[in-house]
Amino acid sequence: MTHREQRSRNLVIISLTGLLLFLTLGGIHTLNLSEDEAYYWYWSEQPDLSYFDHPPMIAWIIALGTAVLGDTVHGVRAPAFVLFLFILFFVYRTVRTLFPSQGSSLAWETVLLLNLTLLFPAIGTINTIDTPLLFAWSAGLFFTAMAITECRGDWWYAVGVSVGIGLLSKYTMVLFPASVFGFLLVSPGHRFWLARKEPYLGAALALVIFSPVIIWNWQHEWISFAFQLNQGFAQVSQPRISRLLEYLALQLGIMSPTLFLAFLVYSVSALRQVAKQNSPGYLYLLILSWPVILFFAISTWFGERAEGNWPAPGYIAGTILTWAVFRTSYSERSAHRWFMGASVVVALILNVLIRTHLAFPFLPVPPDMDPLRKFASWPALGERVLQITQSRPSEDGYFLVADGGPKVAEMVFYSGARFRGVDFARPERYLFLGDVDRKFRGRDAIIVADARRDAETDYSPYFQTVTRLEDFTHTYRGKAFDEYHAQILLGKGFKGNWRERNPLP
Repeated sequence: MTHREQRSRNLVIISLTGLLLFLTLGGIHTLNLSEDEAYYWYWSEQPDLSYFDHPPMIAWIIALGTAVLGDTVHGVRAPAFVLFLFILFFVYRTVRTLFPSQGSSLAWETVLLLNLTLLFPAIGTINTIDTPLLFAWSAGLFFTAMAITECRGDWWYAVGVSVGIGLLSKYTMVLFPASVFGFLLVSPGHRFWLARKEPYLGAALALVIFSPVIIWNWQHEWISFAFQLNQGFAQVSQPRISRLLEYLALQLGIMSPTLFLAFLVYSVSALRQVAKQNSPGYLYLLILSWPVILFFAISTWFGERAEGNWPAPGYIAGTILTWAVFRTSYSERSAHRWFMGASVVVALILNVLIRTHLAFPFLPVPPDMDPLRKFASWPALGERVLQITQSRPSEDGYFLVADGGPKVAEMVFYSGARFRGVDFARPERYLFLGDVDRKFRGRDAIIVADARRDAETDYSPYFQTVTRLEDFTHTYRGKAFDEYHAQILLGKGFKGNWRERNPLP
């Protein structure tokens, strides 16, 4: 390929990537906040060293976004899009570092391939804990690649910073240093790093950055660490093989089936080349991808099924590996060329359709099968709650109560951030609010509960009186959904007995 042809090819790749990023911006603009996003935004309103469910980075970056753009959807999501751009940058730089002889084409093509998965663009649209995690993971992937290719010790300090930021984002980041250690252990040309001080100083730096989470857990009897360990390996009644098949199906879905199949096939090819030629680049990418995916497969076998997004970090190196092996060893073989070409075209069409649907719903999907139904009605519910509080003034002001922390956060956000709210069933989730019993004692509450429960009886022990005011129907595209049907109640005079009835574990 001539230099001019390569430039033209790169221009096409960059243009397609730009189109996909533009469609991502459309989803950011039109989608209401997801329940998780609202929940993390609620954290950001009360900054803390850490939180019960997860480390604090998601709350910190949302606080930065809303400080600039206000308590708006754009303020919550802008950091996600910016970090997604950095992820693409680090992927580009990692490819150029590991495969310098391939020029820029391989790097740009890999960036496009990452955009063609269903998983990675989602983290640039919906701001969850996976967004800063994948940012830190991609940064660590690049910095480690620089350390092992340039044999410069100072890069390990950058790796340490990345790991520290990742641990402040999600505990899954602990798999990154474990995988890097595994690579150094099995790679003969890089084993000498295990006897050098720089990797260990980098690890110490990561612990220093992670220390706010350690301090917070020490102050709260290690409650977050215990929760995450229990969540990942809790025993469930579903048969093991069923859980494992569900996990596999999720992997096929988030990557797209053909791209996941290509990842499997080219991983085997890479493993053979490592065995024959000692290819350190392939070995590095194999160890930074498969152990993560297999770890969650094992946890699925022994405990609760892993969510589809949990092994996402492994697919950063996995995507690089897939395209590098194809372009290096198989791009001249017609069967492989047709397979990968068809995979890319199908993924591109699916991406354009799905991302356009997110911004402007047009696909003929039945409302009860459309995932967008989960984003609907939250503004209407928040507005209705606000109207009720304005029509029934309370001397000490209202607070909000709902079945589930994310629902509480949605109400708080879409009522204009005028209230504080809690889920009475999970007091441990609201440690960041301080003494809830004292703060809310004597005040009235607007309660939003599942319409199928006897909420007046359930909530009466907490208040002097509980009165059902009205029902709220969740609708999307003209269809009502029982799963979201709610009743709105008025609780008068909170008794301040929340912690007494729901003691911390």
